[in-house]
Amino acid sequence: MNTIKKFLNIFFSKIIKSPKVRSNIDWTIPVSYKNRHKGRDFLILGTGASLSNFEKEIKDFIREGDLITIGVNSIEEFLIPDYIGFSNRKRFLQFGKNAKAKQLLSILFTDELILKNCKTSFDLIKWKDISSTNYEKTPYFDENETIFIDGTSTNIMMIVAYQMGAKNVYVAGVDGWTKYLETKDDKYYHYHKNEIKYGNVSQEVLHQKIEYWAVAQKKSINGINKWAKESGRSPMKWITPCEYEGVYDPNLLKK
Repeated sequence: MNTIKKFLNIFFSKIIKSPKVRSNIDWTIPVSYKNRHKGRDFLILGTGASLSNFEKEIKDFIREGDLITIGVNSIEEFLIPDYIGFSNRKRFLQFGKNAKAKQLLSILFTDELILKNCKTSFDLIKWKDISSTNYEKTPYFDENETIFIDGTSTNIMMIVAYQMGAKNVYVAGVDGWTKYLETKDDKYYHYHKNEIKYGNVSQEVLHQKIEYWAVAQKKSINGINKWAKESGRSPMKWITPCEYEGVYDPNLLKK
């Protein structure tokens, strides 16, 4: 009997595929994390190569500043942050199940996907991709706290930090991809070599994706800081070297 049930479950699961994206989203629902850490300083952690070059300094900076930390994807191999964010479905499938920190998950993820891959408490992040409608539009969040942005998971988490009430937002490990695109050397891609599972994606296609994100992320970062200034917030500052102009302050880690 159990064998028959197992067969039927497999059979019907192949016929009726679960949707990959949540539908009928109520964009007016309030976010649970608004001003949760009002007045606190935040550190957003990407997974760039600079993490391995400044590990001790970054961890000292977090401890001495009593920072709220938000990382993405495979960041827990570097440290366990206060929050770990996933906006990319593949990365959530790759790292979500073993994550220990509270998770910040895209509202586009279905309940079934979250139930299978999230073993911690979580908040849903309301965000819409603006690249398909207006690529040059400045990132922001509206009166319903929905984030409008074109950028990577780290960029979304930067906006989330402001929604949580951040006084100052610092960034580490968001380095840029120019050196990697020029050299194809993995030491310029991530702080460790286990981040990406290439699967069936060819090197040429991967290169094209990175070229796109290299441009999109730069515009998104400039847009976030422009929005921060215009809305009376403190612009973000990088504590590790990066290719983005006017954001890196080498004196921050020296303190």
